[in-house]
Amino acid sequence: MPYTSTGLNAAVDGIAGAGTWIAFHTADPAGVAGASQTGTRTQTTWAAASGGSRVGSQVSASIGGGVTVSHWSINTASTAGNMIYSAALSASETFGSAGTIQHTPTITVA
Repeated sequence: MPYTSTGLNAAVDGIAGAGTWIAFHTADPAGVAGASQTGTRTQTTWAAASGGSRVGSQVSASIGGGVTVSHWSINTASTAGNMIYSAALSASETFGSAGTIQHTPTITVA
């Protein structure tokens, strides 16, 4: 039997409750906090869960030149801590020179 919307919302509530720090990565971090991380972590504020998804406030991070950002993650602290979720960006972003990446994090479970 599939999970109900209430069950899915409980799952995303648990993830969002455990982490608010968003990091960006140059490769799939593969479950290792800090792996391939670029820039500094930025804190998001999560909206209420709906339909098994939870959307965070848009975050921005400074990225150095010559870097391609392909993934993002949710972490439990601004430095160190534990990574609890990671995902690929909808499209990688390449920075020829230093710039800023902006992203609206979304957690979805099915």
